[in-house]
Amino acid sequence: MIQQPEFDVLARGARKQLRVIGALVIRELQSRFGRHNIGFLWFLVEPLLLAGGVSLMTYTSHTAIPEGLASLPFHLVGYIAYMQFRTNANRAASIILSNRVLMYHHQVTMPDIVLAGTILELGATLCALILFTGIFAWFGLSPAPERPLLLVGGMLLMWWYTTGLAMIICALGQYSETVDRLVHPFTYLSLPFSGMFFRVEWLPPELREAAQWLPLPQITEIVRQGVWGDLHSDYLHPFYIISQAAVLTFLGLLGLRVARHRVRFE
Repeated sequence: MIQQPEFDVLARGARKQLRVIGALVIRELQSRFGRHNIGFLWFLVEPLLLAGGVSLMTYTSHTAIPEGLASLPFHLVGYIAYMQFRTNANRAASIILSNRVLMYHHQVTMPDIVLAGTILELGATLCALILFTGIFAWFGLSPAPERPLLLVGGMLLMWWYTTGLAMIICALGQYSETVDRLVHPFTYLSLPFSGMFFRVEWLPPELREAAQWLPLPQITEIVRQGVWGDLHSDYLHPFYIISQAAVLTFLGLLGLRVARHRVRFE
């Protein structure tokens, strides 16, 4: 049982670390967006452009979306969920390089820097998702999120999973610049398997079995079920996704601890 003095020490340490992460989030927000181009609005424009293009191709090819789902909101929700994975993975290998001067302060650690970046991404994608689903509901293109807690839970689960993955990539990136070059094509090649274009139920039986081993389409399915509450899936395995996220987080924290000595400040 934790004694009161020990609890007070842990509480003070937690509050201090939360303040550090909060300051890093603000710094990351300013450095990533600032006043360049359209700034923070890019998070809204990018998914709309891609999902709009995909929806236009679907419309012109006369390919109907099963279950009566509208093409634009279906693809947009899928892509916004995927954005967390893509951005967190792409930035992970080089995020220490751009923030290493901050590690002169002993309160700032490598996990803090990674967490600040992924928390900012979670906030941006969640705001974009809520905004667009509200707009679609207003114009009658889709229902208002029928299970909002499930929608938020799916986005949080994507954040947890991609944060663990980002920590591993960040740790490996301290040993070789090749990691950064390989991650970018990997994330783009993973888009067709992310669940943006399909539901697992729509796949042929052999592909459905394979998709059950991929966390991305399952997490995307959870987010979509938060919007369309009547969607049902027999191929969701939440415990498997949570265990994957937990293992990645453990390996990521261990990797960052080992790679700490590789950081150079010159």
